[in-house]
Amino acid sequence: MKSIKKVSCILTAVFLCSACFSLPALTESEENLIDQIMAFRISLAPLSNEEALSRAQEKRASDQPAPSEQGSIIADTFLALEEYNYLYEANQSDPRVKETIMPQIEKLDSFYEAHKNEELSPWFLCIYGDAISCSLQFLPTGTAMKRGLLIKKFYLQALEKAPDMVYANMNAGQWFIQAPAIGGGSKVKAAGYFDTAYKNARTPAEKYYSALLYSQSKYEAGETEECDRLLAEAEAVVPGSKYIENIRKVNAAGSSIYYYVVHRKEVDKKIARRDIGK
Repeated sequence: MKSIKKVSCILTAVFLCSACFSLPALTESEENLIDQIMAFRISLAPLSNEEALSRAQEKRASDQPAPSEQGSIIADTFLALEEYNYLYEANQSDPRVKETIMPQIEKLDSFYEAHKNEELSPWFLCIYGDAISCSLQFLPTGTAMKRGLLIKKFYLQALEKAPDMVYANMNAGQWFIQAPAIGGGSKVKAAGYFDTAYKNARTPAEKYYSALLYSQSKYEAGETEECDRLLAEAEAVVPGSKYIENIRKVNAAGSSIYYYVVHRKEVDKKIARRDIGK
């Protein structure tokens, strides 16, 4: 009798522990919050770098936490990455670039370690992969190589949970188009992910970003007319986008934005020579 009670107590304890540490799915309000952050992101696109950075910092400082811990860290990481992007665009050597991304990575690492055996949201997996990608430049080579393998893993895990998720497809597409073939990269696979994202886009932000990213896949495939059409679609969503303006300059210099990310100095020189020749 005592042993039966003992087993019963153990099972009860396991069940209660599982219930206590089960990770709740994002609520509808948290999903809506992510949509609002995406809308905020595209609202910055027509602004100067300085003004966009200022607004991103203000929003991050003033935003209230989401109802759940997972929702809060997803929302805060999106805003941290927006701040990081504008800092990086202005000056890659600015110490604030590292100061913005590395503390966020520590938060994400801690959350992941605490919940990796639970049902993580596809949004968390995607934003974690994004943040890791941004942090690699600040890590020792060996560590960066090991951490870099997680990016693809997280994007594909997100797609296993949500195959039509626009953000996850865009991220997977970017990974496959930028990774070398010997490391698993594939422009054909990338195009498939971009196409899925583009066809499933529902919000203005999704339509803007999916068209932009797909346009550069088309550019690399030599389909320049289709590239121009997609850029025009994106510009119709966000007129005056500085990012589209920059992409057009990069394309006019003979490169895609994916090539530019890795060979920025080389392409910037070509753009400068074109500007001087005008």
